Amino acid sequence: MTGIIIFFVISYVAGILSLLYGKKMVNVLLAVYAFCGVYRFVLTHYPSDQYVFWIAIGAGVIAIVLVKFAKNLAFFLLGAAIGLLIGLAVLNFLPEHPAYVSYCVIIGCALLFGFLMSHYNNVLIRYGTAYVGGEMIMTATLLLLFGSTVLPTMISEDAAATIGSLTEYMYGTFAQQYTLWILIGSVVLMFFGAAFQKKH
Repeated sequence: MTGIIIFFVISYVAGILSLLYGKKMVNVLLAVYAFCGVYRFVLTHYPSDQYVFWIAIGAGVIAIVLVKFAKNLAFFLLGAAIGLLIGLAVLNFLPEHPAYVSYCVIIGCALLFGFLMSHYNNVLIRYGTAYVGGEMIMTATLLLLFGSTVLPTMISEDAAATIGSLTEYMYGTFAQQYTLWILIGSVVLMFFGAAFQKKH
């Protein structure tokens, strides 16, 4: 049960901060996005990889170093992390396809948003961080509403294992079932969050 509580607390706290204060907290959020994006990508494509957590930690540390020493590259990485999440969402709308198509879509979205963020970072930071925050909040909320019957089956004594199982389910089977609702809610919250960030 502890793992489930930690999971939802992290999802809502990180989501709300990203949604409402993304531009002010961009340096911290960059490391969070790098960690979450890489963790989600590795877990989705290589679920049996025992080093997934440490790979994601490494991505977060690299993001922190880039913020300190290479600001433009850090903005590119921020856009790439957002593009990665959007690419993963887009895949759910595509018909059955070969594995290489998934990689092309994800890499293409990452490069596109990375380029845009590095050149138009002022506006895109607001919308990008608001979108990611909105997606985290919407996915967690829908999981509580429609996936509550599955949650007890994922409880284990190991909190880290519980979080891993929840993440794999939420961004795998559950995300595929509720992709449209997640996307609509994320976009609505994105516009709200971007407007809030502009005023504050």
